[in-house]
Amino acid sequence: MDIEDFISPAYVSDSSFRAMWAEFEWENKVAVATEITSLSDYLDHIRTITNMQCLTPPSTLQGDSAFLAANLYARRCLEKMHF
Repeated sequence: MDIEDFISPAYVSDSSFRAMWAEFEWENKVAVATEITSLSDYLDHIRTITNMQCLTPPSTLQGDSAFLAANLYARRCLEKMHF
């Protein structure tokens, strides 16, 4: 079973996301090794393979940097879940 089959990219307001973040302590820091050299390309790759929506405004992700922080979100698709 693949979790991607049961989630869909979704939108949530900043205030709701921050409330969930505070409640569940969702922050995760992960070191990665990849051949992708562009942070925006890497973010697009992560969004695609995880089936998530990027909540961080595109304007804040522009520019050259060696660091990326973005909020990703998806919701469970109950209509796809058949037990």
